Amino acid sequence: MNSSDVTVQELDIDDLTVRSEILALRDVGVFAAKPHLENRFTEQDLTAKHFGVRLDSSLVACARIDFFSTIADCFYAKQISSLDFRELHTPYASLGRLVVHPKCRRRGFGRLLDLHRIEFAMSRGVSTVLGVVAASYRRDILVSYGFQVLGVCMPCRSGTLDLDDDPIVLAKSFASVC
Repeated sequence: MNSSDVTVQELDIDDLTVRSEILALRDVGVFAAKPHLENRFTEQDLTAKHFGVRLDSSLVACARIDFFSTIADCFYAKQISSLDFRELHTPYASLGRLVVHPKCRRRGFGRLLDLHRIEFAMSRGVSTVLGVVAASYRRDILVSYGFQVLGVCMPCRSGTLDLDDDPIVLAKSFASVC
């Protein structure tokens, strides 16, 4: 089964079973490689919209998107404060944690979640979608969707975010300049 056979659904993180599913997926998909980090729900998780892909009844991919009015409201504002956002329009959304179960990768589920989150942001009136990625393949994927590289942000090495490479900030703007 590939991405054309499944749909994206909004996940209700107020449901403790759904939270457990997300944390279990993160354990397998991310935190198995970084056992020194704590896999938990953060403040950003609690305020974000979450989407998932299920095969049968199992959650095999999930991602979140955060919304904010100004860059200062963004949870990684300190790491990106040196970048120039004057050309970008508000409000903003940020593509957050994307996790695909290792046994379900390379089947288009990440792409499906990315495109769904971008369309969801546009439907909510977002003018600019941001992405912060450390992996070059994720940068290349976002660039293929029309995102522009804004620059490198300060390394994030606190809480549950521990990146091996310097994160790259990308943006895609939907607002037309008058």
